[in-house]
Formats: sequence, C-alpha cells, structure tokens
Amino acid sequence: MMVPSALPVSAAAPDLQLPDWQGYTLVGLTTEPNTANLVAAAHLGVKRYVALETAAAIRSELSSGLRAVLATPGRQVECRELAIPAGAEQRVGALEAFLRATLADGRMGEPGAGIIWGLGGSRAQQIALFEIFRMRSTAGAADFALYPDTRRKKLTLMRMAPGGGLLEVEQEMNARLTIQELASCLGYDVADARPLPEPRAPELYERFRSEPAYRREWLTRRPVSHAGHLASKAAPTTHLWDLVGELKGSAQVMGAMRERLRNELSSRPTAHKRVAAALSVLRSKLEAASWALKGGGGKARKALSDAPKLFEDMARTLEQIPDIGGEAQRENLARSLLNAAFHPKIWAEATGWTGTESAAQETPLGSFGGAGAFFEALVTHRVCGWLRSAGANGIVDARSDVRFLRKGRPVAQHDFLLATRDGVLTSLDCKLFELSGEELASRLLRLRSISGPAVTTLPVLPWFPGEMDSDGTSERLRSLPFELSALKLGFAVVSSTDAAFWARRDPADGRKIERLARKEPGWLACETLEHLLEKLGRP
Repeated sequence: MMVPSALPVSAAAPDLQLPDWQGYTLVGLTTEPNTANLVAAAHLGVKRYVALETAAAIRSELSSGLRAVLATPGRQVECRELAIPAGAEQRVGALEAFLRATLADGRMGEPGAGIIWGLGGSRAQQIALFEIFRMRSTAGAADFALYPDTRRKKLTLMRMAPGGGLLEVEQEMNARLTIQELASCLGYDVADARPLPEPRAPELYERFRSEPAYRREWLTRRPVSHAGHLASKAAPTTHLWDLVGELKGSAQVMGAMRERLRNELSSRPTAHKRVAAALSVLRSKLEAASWALKGGGGKARKALSDAPKLFEDMARTLEQIPDIGGEAQRENLARSLLNAAFHPKIWAEATGWTGTESAAQETPLGSFGGAGAFFEALVTHRVCGWLRSAGANGIVDARSDVRFLRKGRPVAQHDFLLATRDGVLTSLDCKLFELSGEELASRLLRLRSISGPAVTTLPVLPWFPGEMDSDGTSERLRSLPFELSALKLGFAVVSSTDAAFWARRDPADGRKIERLARKEPGWLACETLEHLLEKLGRP
C-alpha cells in the first residue's frame, strides 16, 4: 500500500494492540457506488460512520443505501453525511481546513473519541485525510488510518509509532453482509430471490463430467418447443416486460417472429402516436433481421449480434402501451409470440440447426428438453451441495433467481448469487453458453456497467477441450472462452478435472483444443467451477 506521505512504514506489526472499535468513528469518502466503506464499517463494528460527500455524490444519493444498511436495528451504526464545500473537493489545503472545522464543531463526533480515517478517493483527498490523521495522532489521539484492499481481501490498519513512522497490521475482511445489504448499498432492491433447493442427485453432475457420450447427448439436444415452458409463466399478473426478457438470449427467433409479431402488434390499440411510430420501426427491424437470417453469411451474423438490443427495443416499446386489452389479452399476446418464436420447424429453417430434437427427458432433477436448463440444474445442485460442506465457510449468503431492481424496474437478473465474507457478490450464470460470443460479451459488459466492481459475474460453461472437434455443437462453445478472455471477461468451466488448467487452439487444426495442467505463456487460463468454489469458500 502506498502511504500518501514520506513517513517510513514498519514491517507488519501483528502485535500492534488494537482497541475495541465500538467507540470509534469511521470516516469515508463517497466517490462512487461501491461497498468498500460498508465492508470496513461492518468488519470493525464501529459506533459511527461519517460520509464525506461532494455535491455530485449528494445529488446522486451515492451513500444513501450504505447509510440505510448501517442504520438497521441489527447494526445500529450512527450515520452522518458531511458535504465537502465546492472548491475544496480536490484541493489539499482547503479540504484539510474543512476537516479541521468539522472536528472543532463536533460534526465528526464527541471530542476525544478515536477516529478511523478511510484513505479512499483521489490522490489529493488521500493526502488531506492522511495529514489530518497524522496531526491528530501527533497530538495524542488514538486514531488509525485504514486502507481496504478489495483485490487481496484485506484491511490494512495503520497507527503512528511513538518514535515516528507507522505501524501497520493486516486483517482478513470479515464483513458478513447479506445479498440484500450489499445490493442496497449499491442502490438496488432485490426481488424474487428464492431460497436454494435441497441438493439432489450429485451422481448426475459427476456423470456429466466423466462420460463423454452422456454429456454429448445433452449438448446436442434441442427441445421441441420452449413455448409451453415460457408461456406457462404468462400468469395474469405477469408483466410482458418479464416475458420478453426471457427471449433476449435467443437471437435466432427473429426470423420466426416477423409475421406473427407484425400481425399481433398492428392489432393492438395505441394511445399515442409516439408508440405507434416505435412499433412501426420495430416491425421494420424484425423484418430486416428475418431476411438477413435467411440470406446467411455476414448479414446473418450481423443480425444475430444486433438481437439483444432489438429485444430490448421490443420490450420497451410494448411497455409504453398503456392498455393492450387487459390481463387476459396480454397473456394471449405473450403466448402467441412465444409459440411463433419457438416453433421448431421455423427455428430449424432460420438457424440450420443440426442437433437432435427430443421431447423432454425426465431426470431426478426434473424434466428437461434442452441443454441449458439441464446444465443450470446440474450446477445449481452441485453448488447447493457444496454450500453444506466445511469448504464453504467463506460464504455468508446464497440465493437463486435474483433480480436487481432500481426504482421498481428490473435492471439485472442473476441465476445464482453468492455473498462472501469480503463483501463481494459472485454471480454464476449457467445458461449463457447457449449464446454466441458477441451476445454473451454484450450481456456481461452490460451487467458489469450496472453492478460495478462489487459484483463479479461469471458464466459457467461446459467445456471439454478433448472433444471440441467431435460434433457440431462445439462450434459455438469452442471459441467462447477465448473471446471472453480477449475482452478481459471472466468465466468458469465445468470440465473433467477439478484443478484449473491452461488451453490453446491447436496451431495445425483450429478446431482442436490443446490442454495443459501447468501455466505456459500465451495459453488461456481456465478456472474450473470446483477450483472457484474452493477459493470462494476459504474463511
């Protein structure tokens, strides 16, 4: 850690006497929606939290969620918000003067109480905070400086040494914050989070990993129709937005939807010309995409890559219609759209699908027609079983089917969400391998922009390098890890081994993937689900 001053830093001082933090105030800068200050306050168990905020942070209410979490009956941390004067935000001297004034007039708390100075923000802000920490420490205050290192999952606490210099000690982060608390800190509400199922049939997961013929049977399956499954969710209280959202990952449906969608939408009453114009543009886009799909080649690939945005347009457009005939009519519209979109014959014509079409197959985990839902169930039950083991001590909270809402509107959905003791949320998405590389990258980048660094979203892919040249389904899966790595997006794989491994394309035959158990320059690092769980579960 870089100290914002020329003071010498001692070697780590594990014998540094730490006080009872219940009488301390933690001072933190609010610069962006993140959980670092919440993690520090919860870890230490302080009496008071003081948020130093710029005018922009106050307007955006960046710390409102954090303060609400700390003020809950279970934590009972007193919270204060101090506005940094305009012009003092990035000026060391002016910011120091402001901090001295707040100390003198009691806005920081009662005189003589210890303060922990969180060294966040810009370089100028860090220097100002550190100088106030040094000034008070020299005068005899029992103050500490704090640096949270989220990458290493450690808190560094520093205190002035009697003869000058600094003493420091590191602590493993142990905030024990729930998914709801972390989401609230980021400005989100949580909806539809379900308790995890009882783990069942672990032998199916191991069979999928160990038997090539068994997993190939699943990976080349396609259900006869997704319509029944999705339309069954079209209950009278379901919003069309949610139904359409389930279609976003299926770019191929555009060719099938053109005529039916045009007919259905054109028959809907529209209250505003703006909505009518939007529907007209949407119909044109769908029609163009349909012809592009039929033409193949580059135009088809472009249409597929544009699909997620197109479905978002469709959802937003439909949402603008104030009345589409009542709940029953909305349900009928949803069913007709879904049936048209997922009709197997039209799907095959639009995509050239060569996999097997099979009726749903009964398994101990449920009835499944395609690989995506089955693989998600395998991973869900594997993780649920692991959560009951001693290896999951580092997990504080876990939920499935979690939706993040902002101002009542869904903004992100997570198949499986884990909260670890360092205050990080890890989202495992098990169906994304059915998307193309471009679509998958687009979704992951969007989730990253929504949730920020406090949420790590990882697609979990079935990836078996030795079989990548053996069937048509591998064409899509083969490239996904390489494409994600090129965009600096993480992923995890379910494979035949527990240990992480390294892979590359065979220089002589790009369809084949070579695999190594050791790191080599230029090879792709592949994190397995088993290795990931081991790391997440460390106490």
